[in-house]
Amino acid sequence: MSPITRRMASLGISVLGLLGSRQALAMPQRDPSGLTSAQSGLGWPREASTPAMARDAYLTPTPNVSRGPFYPPAPWGLPFLSARPQRWPEPPGTDLTRGTDPAAAPARGQHITLTGRVLRTDGRPVPQARIEIWSVNADALYRAEDDGVSDPGFTGYGITASNADGAYVFRTIRPPSYTRFLGLIKRTAHIHLLVQPPGGTELTTEAWFADEPKNASDSLLSRITDSSLRQRMIMAGESANPASVPLFRFDIVLA
Repeated sequence: MSPITRRMASLGISVLGLLGSRQALAMPQRDPSGLTSAQSGLGWPREASTPAMARDAYLTPTPNVSRGPFYPPAPWGLPFLSARPQRWPEPPGTDLTRGTDPAAAPARGQHITLTGRVLRTDGRPVPQARIEIWSVNADALYRAEDDGVSDPGFTGYGITASNADGAYVFRTIRPPSYTRFLGLIKRTAHIHLLVQPPGGTELTTEAWFADEPKNASDSLLSRITDSSLRQRMIMAGESANPASVPLFRFDIVLA
């Protein structure tokens, strides 16, 4: 077993320990044709097409973790009885801050731009990879938990496809941290990502904020002792004009 494989296996064990069930990683596979990729409604930031990593070096693959119980199209059942599959009148796009009701106010919370590239370990871009993201809203609730009632302006779920350079971009919010089960599960601010390359193996991961104070107490992040794996799941914040929307970069490396 290679060092990378052993580290991935160790991370998988950590996730199982967090959720207390061997079924945590045995999630049902969704039908790829059940949702249609939407065209991006956002312009590509100039930084999105800039190579973020050296092409002549081996890139550490992004860790694969559980989708968690609140994946919008197919949330878990027991013990998460409140979770309900989500349906939208139109396929979700790249701007999660606009909601599905044109009359609704924009999403509450700090708006951010999440961008990056989908790459192979040798630095080659992966075009036309399907990328999905989801997170809690400003009230720390997933869309699958409350059907968007607490914040109609936040869709909580977005879909796009990487361009020829492997780049992708979303407009969303910086989600808050949260707890579940009377504090048994503690989660720092994070965004879930699911990546499906053309003809390849699906990857599910999470992106964390480097400056988030609650990273140290997160039920998953605190269990990952390998610094290289931790680093692969932390977003890099780009310096920007204070008046503009903060930009965070998260490159995804497929094994």
